Amino acid sequence: MPKIHPKRSLTVVAASLAIGALALTGCTAGDTSGGTANGGGSSSGLLTIPREDTATFTSNFNPFSPKALPMTQQSVFEPLMIVNPVKGEPVPWLGTSWKADEDGMGVTFTLRDGVKWSDGQPLTADDVVYTFELQKKIQGGFEYLDKVSAVDAHTVRFDFNKPYAPGLYEVGQQVIAPKHVWSQIADPAKATNDNPVGTGPYTQVSQFETQSFELDKNPNYWQPEKQQLTGIRMLAFAGNSGANLALQNGDVDWSDQFIPNVQKTFVDKDPAHRHFWYPTTGGTINWQLNTTKAPFNDPVVRKALSMAVDRDQVTSLGMSGYTHPADCTGLSDVYTTWRDQSIVDKCEWTKLNVDKANQMLDDAGYKKGADGIRTLKDGKPFQFKFSVGSASSDWLSVGQIISKDMEKLGVKVEVNSPDWSQVVSGYTDGSFDSGIVWSNAGAT
Repeated sequence: MPKIHPKRSLTVVAASLAIGALALTGCTAGDTSGGTANGGGSSSGLLTIPREDTATFTSNFNPFSPKALPMTQQSVFEPLMIVNPVKGEPVPWLGTSWKADEDGMGVTFTLRDGVKWSDGQPLTADDVVYTFELQKKIQGGFEYLDKVSAVDAHTVRFDFNKPYAPGLYEVGQQVIAPKHVWSQIADPAKATNDNPVGTGPYTQVSQFETQSFELDKNPNYWQPEKQQLTGIRMLAFAGNSGANLALQNGDVDWSDQFIPNVQKTFVDKDPAHRHFWYPTTGGTINWQLNTTKAPFNDPVVRKALSMAVDRDQVTSLGMSGYTHPADCTGLSDVYTTWRDQSIVDKCEWTKLNVDKANQMLDDAGYKKGADGIRTLKDGKPFQFKFSVGSASSDWLSVGQIISKDMEKLGVKVEVNSPDWSQVVSGYTDGSFDSGIVWSNAGAT
């Protein structure tokens, strides 16, 4: 699914009921968001990757657009630094070094010498400044960022309006765009940027169709020794099933969509060449409830609903046992050393206890009627929608499990499966009831 970044996209306050630490999901793009599998694929030097949540591609390599194509922010454009989530270490990228203020009020980055855009123009501090100005204008976010300024051609200063420790991590991972290109675009928010200029390894659009597109090497890439591939080919699929079939048939090289029973359906067909890796070091999958709506604005309700969810069934059936249930901290295994076990031991609301959940709802005034269905305090039936993108077969299974679990409380849940774009739109405008989302594992 598309990434939903809690600091940038959600405009409503939502409560997260942690269901399972992410190991493999229906999510695609991102840094550490899922498992990977190696297939057969091409012998042309192109790495072929399926996109399982996009039936057709529409040209859009705009790094400021929520509708940007996959690989826009992974292959065409680059950030100042990247972060190794397993080791928890930042890795210099377009920035070679940085210094965070001791009082948390800012950070200064030094840019890498000799980096060029794919059109041959040099990367400068002005590009970084302009990128953040445009990002805030188009998409918002970075509320803590007061000013971005170029100290000199290779030094950028970020001033915050309040102490903000995650600022280094967040500004460091914003992809940078060329000022000399974007300052000439009349409406950057709507531009599709069909022929992108970036600093990434694969920037040249050599082929584009509704079902596939190819990106070839950036001729001016600053790390040419790492351009081991001729290019990247993306294939469009309307869901996990089609993408999985392509993987099983050897039509793609690498994938990160959900594959049920991966050992039998994929690896066993060619054990010498087919492998998978599903680390539980990504983000955490959350059952997201809209706390601007009743009854989700009642913490007793949120805890009771959580206590009725059989997380073992969610992970074993809905996610093929690739991961394990999360605890109340919501921390995935990348944060093992940060988890306070004494807090986990005291938490009850992520542990299965249907009897207590029913008692909590009774005591809070959400009574069951003669039909066994609870009513809200305004007399309306206790029912709500659970939305998840139609492409994500694993998360749809999770939704059905949760719906069945809620029946034990006298709560009716309708599982909806529109396109992911509609689901994300519901989160953005605050109209959603509930659903599954995930976020990247951030820095500590």
